[in-house]
Amino acid sequence: MSRQIEDAIEALTPEPLGHINFEGLRYRALPLFGTLGEVWLLRPDGSLWRADSETELPLEPLPKDLRTIALTAGAQRYPWVRDLLPSRPRDAVDCTDCHGSGRRGPANALFCRPCRALGWCAEST
Repeated sequence: MSRQIEDAIEALTPEPLGHINFEGLRYRALPLFGTLGEVWLLRPDGSLWRADSETELPLEPLPKDLRTIALTAGAQRYPWVRDLLPSRPRDAVDCTDCHGSGRRGPANALFCRPCRALGWCAEST
């Protein structure tokens, strides 16, 4: 997987400040998702980071509660990133907050935090 991440970084098209590729090339990391104020990045060693040159957010580790969401978002750009996501257990149930979509809010523009954007939750015991 490290090699695949490195190859994807090498294939990034240089873009100006404000584009997620700018952050990816700057920090030698794969840009998974960008929003106002931060870009989520995956390095070849599997570590997840966030940064934003426009808002002067320095490169810092991505908070734990956003890691699975970042990988889910990245899998939309790079389908092979799905291999880094947890597998759905047999006893998992569709998330009741997002009805199994992993998204919620107006036009499904927000990632569902209760299920970490997976669309499912492990059944509680």
